[in-house]
Amino acid sequence: MILLVDDDTDILETCQSALEENGFHVIPCSSGQEAIHAFHTYQEEINTVITDFNMPGINGLELIQNISMHQPCLKTILISGNYFGDLPNNITLLSKPFTFDALMLAIRQ
Repeated sequence: MILLVDDDTDILETCQSALEENGFHVIPCSSGQEAIHAFHTYQEEINTVITDFNMPGINGLELIQNISMHQPCLKTILISGNYFGDLPNNITLLSKPFTFDALMLAIRQ
């Protein structure tokens, strides 16, 4: 199960549809707060978090750090068109714009 987080509804819906067409169960969330609530509800079933970096309120990196405190081995993918800092080893950076093939590769790594 994938927790997918992006405040851009077009990106959220496009990624959700593509992932579901490829057999993944997706929990879409449009904010970090919504994602934290969904994570606590489905924590045992979620094995991957894909989140945008730039979001109002809780950004994607803060979201990943929050979730990782509860489930440190969770696969995490941070999507950004403008993140240039260092990331912990457990976070994969996927640069925008990205292809669906690149997203699939990041999920499978």
